[in-house]
Amino acid sequence: RDGGGASGAAGAGAGPRGYETEQVYVHSKLMIVDGKAALLGSANINDRSLLGNRDSELNVLVEDKDDNEPTGARTPGFSATLLAQVLEEHLG
Repeated sequence: RDGGGASGAAGAGAGPRGYETEQVYVHSKLMIVDGKAALLGSANINDRSLLGNRDSELNVLVEDKDDNEPTGARTPGFSATLLAQVLEEHLG
């Protein structure tokens, strides 16, 4: 059953086929550094997120290689492309 609301999380109670469900509240973070590295995930920088015995959190670090084309031109990597997409989405 869908609990609706701003979080869009499923409500607690009987789920599909009578299974018990719990509310799941996922929020993500994104950090892009100089268009060369991107950190994506849900973990906070605190014991609750990082010790691994309370919340299930995950972050992924993507570091772009500093490869240049033979012409000297730099091909945008994942992080630079993601930065351009995020800026376009939020600033138009």
